[in-house]
Amino acid sequence: MSRYEVEVTIRSAKDIKNVNWRYGPNRPYAVVWVDPDRKLSTQVDEEGDTSPKWDQRLVTPLPPNASIEDSTLYIDIVHHA
Repeated sequence: MSRYEVEVTIRSAKDIKNVNWRYGPNRPYAVVWVDPDRKLSTQVDEEGDTSPKWDQRLVTPLPPNASIEDSTLYIDIVHHA
């Protein structure tokens, strides 16, 4: 277990591309990780479409033996099919 954690609050996104334009509005959610084996996600925003709002706090541990300086925080916005 890592002794360090990263706390992130995912508030919102603005003007994201509608990847579902043929079938309706976007149903976006955010995925956050430092360690690709321990990804976390927000809830799906069913109403936000291209400007979703989540306002969710996520806490993810750093990988064991990883240094803070050499770690990268990744955030993806994904459409829930």
